[in-house]
Amino acid sequence: MVKRIAFFVGQITHDYQNRLVRSVGITAQHLGYQLDIFSEFGMFGENFLHTEGEKKIIHLPFLEDYCGIILAQDTFNIKDMFNELAAKIETETDAPVVCIRDEDPRFYNILIDDYGAMTEVVEHLIKVHHLERISFMTGRMDSLDARRRLKAYEDTMQKNGLTVNEHMVFEGDYWKYQGEEAVTWFLEEEKQPQAIVCSNDYMALSVIEALRKRGIKVPEEIKVTGF
Repeated sequence: MVKRIAFFVGQITHDYQNRLVRSVGITAQHLGYQLDIFSEFGMFGENFLHTEGEKKIIHLPFLEDYCGIILAQDTFNIKDMFNELAAKIETETDAPVVCIRDEDPRFYNILIDDYGAMTEVVEHLIKVHHLERISFMTGRMDSLDARRRLKAYEDTMQKNGLTVNEHMVFEGDYWKYQGEEAVTWFLEEEKQPQAIVCSNDYMALSVIEALRKRGIKVPEEIKVTGF
């Protein structure tokens, strides 16, 4: 009998999800499991019927047929879709469920130390590069890891006696289209930042591009970090 694992992931064409699915697939095959992937592709305009159709992927598998379930909760882009899936899992299977990169008390969780890692990034800029004016671009604030990374930035700045003003923090979305807006926001601060810390690499790349368009050299004039 084939041992099967169900993997629910959103927006599978994005780079992170694509690499994650490939890695899990290779490992599952190595261990003798069949991996079945169920993915939504996100919002498309304001069409209600489209989103309802996307949500139906969670009803495709018979969950009792699976010996394990993997969830990439923070990749879903359709409102309430994950909550509906989680409720279905709780009522239809006793298989172990692993939630990746987002904390859910109902399941096993695989997390990274967002707070500790971001603290090290900011402290490096302060203690090694001797910078004081460090701005921060958050991820989506409905995401636990984004809130933890912002808290690490704020706490580390405070611990080192450094002020965080209004134009030193910009709320991003973990994707690559807000770099121009973020840089405009940061440059409205009285003094130009010496560094911009971004909650992930996509945003960091977009910030670097926006700075270079303005003729600002990276890292000579402003240092930029991702995560």
